[in-house]
Amino acid sequence: MAGTPPVSLLTRYDLLGQTRSYERAVDTRLYAPARDAVNDVARGELDLAVIWGPIAGYAARQQPVPLTLVPLPAQQDGVPLAFSVSLGIRPRETAWKHELNTLLERLAPQIQTILQGYGVPLLDNHDQLIAP
Repeated sequence: MAGTPPVSLLTRYDLLGQTRSYERAVDTRLYAPARDAVNDVARGELDLAVIWGPIAGYAARQQPVPLTLVPLPAQQDGVPLAFSVSLGIRPRETAWKHELNTLLERLAPQIQTILQGYGVPLLDNHDQLIAP
């Protein structure tokens, strides 16, 4: 996907000329370029696709041919490739923030099970893959 950290590495290693770029900023209700990239791998049109994990995991599970999902390292040559997902709330809503944090902590096992059920690759606090 154009404009993403992996493109920085592909450029640095002079590999960008060996890639097919897919648009990143689109209305995904109408067009899903990341899913299209995974479909292209499944059809054998591409050797691999570098896609955001949640989309890649889900799209790979929808394919009639088995695909292997390989998470990138959390960082490569100073380029971050793994990112935490966060939740934002309005400032000064401290009680609500604590309530949400408590709820998320309590529901963490169920949330992890749901995410893994969709094929989302998850990393632990040491950037190691959490096995499904």
